[in-house]
Amino acid sequence: MRASSLSQDREVREYLWAIQREMGKRGGIVLEGRDTGSVVFPEAQAKFFLDAGPSERARRRHAELASKGVNQDVESVGSEMARRDRNDSEREIAPLVVPEGAICIDSTGMGVNEVVEKMLGHIARAGQ
Repeated sequence: MRASSLSQDREVREYLWAIQREMGKRGGIVLEGRDTGSVVFPEAQAKFFLDAGPSERARRRHAELASKGVNQDVESVGSEMARRDRNDSEREIAPLVVPEGAICIDSTGMGVNEVVEKMLGHIARAGQ
């Protein structure tokens, strides 16, 4: 939730955008973030919008937190994620949107390797 709160500060956003754009000047990089394809690099060669069902996302985040020793029930994790999604979608600065030209992938039930293979397949078919 702290990231969601900080993301509403224009100075913070502009500072981070400048760093990200500098990193991407020469191309050949892969970046992820809620505004990467819509604001930071709207002209990127390949843009993907990854999503999953709410329970899947909550389960994944719960497992990630548990691996770091954070003990929180999966329902609370899901509620926090829904609140963050709502805040990020409604914020004035760089709201969470599906970027124009992005390929949407619902990763529900998919492992990381499956998602990467699907993305690489789209890139190969586009000749990028």
